[in-house]
Amino acid sequence: MTPFERADEATNGFLSEVKEMLSKPLAENIKEFEQRNTTPLQLYEAADTMRLIFTYAYQANHRLTAIANSLRIEDVG
Repeated sequence: MTPFERADEATNGFLSEVKEMLSKPLAENIKEFEQRNTTPLQLYEAADTMRLIFTYAYQANHRLTAIANSLRIEDVG
């Protein structure tokens, strides 16, 4: 299983949806959200939620990498 597949599975397909959205031109994204009757407020809330998720995920990535590096040094040393 690839890292992307593990992450996608852990997020119940959320990353696949984001990847699909980002693979399309902005104009196509706009049309899709218009067809869903999504309001700008709903999109701002979703964007803010994504910002929080990715901010913490980014920080967790660095923390876990630091822990792994520390354990590796102890293992070798």
